[in-house]
Amino acid sequence: VKPENQKRYAKEYHLSFGKRPKEELYKISKDPFQTNNLANRKLYIKVKECLKNELINYLTDTDDPRMKSSDPWKEYPYLK
Repeated sequence: VKPENQKRYAKEYHLSFGKRPKEELYKISKDPFQTNNLANRKLYIKVKECLKNELINYLTDTDDPRMKSSDPWKEYPYLK
């Protein structure tokens, strides 16, 4: 973004390059470009809790290393 356009496109710049929030929840049918984060709205507390539990159960059931207290990527052999 050119400096002269930073104010004009501040929202778009933040959406593209800004730090992501801890939780994100979007209603894709009404917000296909995922610009309206619903995660902090009280109306969606139960939805978030249900999705969180579903994710934790899946990661546990599939023995995902992130569910253990160690860092699985600390010793991961990355390509050089």
